[in-house]
Amino acid sequence: MRQDINRQSNRVAGTKSFDYFMIPKEPGKYKLGNYFQWIFFNPREKKYDTLRSQFTVTVTGESKKNEAILANDVGNFYDKIEVADNTLKTVKNDTWQSWAFNGFILVMLAASAYLVLRK
Repeated sequence: MRQDINRQSNRVAGTKSFDYFMIPKEPGKYKLGNYFQWIFFNPREKKYDTLRSQFTVTVTGESKKNEAILANDVGNFYDKIEVADNTLKTVKNDTWQSWAFNGFILVMLAASAYLVLRK
C-alpha cells in the first residue's frame, strides 16, 4: 500500500494505491472485476458506488491445483496393499499416563469440592 497526502490552504488531497501479488493455480481467463472491487461514497450523487476492474488476465501453463498433494505423496496407496498387515490387534489402555491423568482429575475434583464446601 502506498499513500500520498497533500495539505494546502485548508484543502486535503491525495492518492492511495495498493499492489497485489497473485499466483493463479489454474490456467484460463480471469476477469479481475469478479475478484477486486472498491466501494466508496460519491458526494456528487450522494450515494455509494462500486468500482470494478475492467482488466482480464489470461493465465497459461500447467495446473498447480494438485501441487500440494503431490508434494506430500509418500507413494502410491495401492503399492502398499501387498505388504500391509491386516491382522486384528487389541488395544490396551492401561498405560501409566492414563492412570496419572485420571488421578490428576480426581485430585482436582476433590480440591474443587473442598473449596466449594469450605464456606
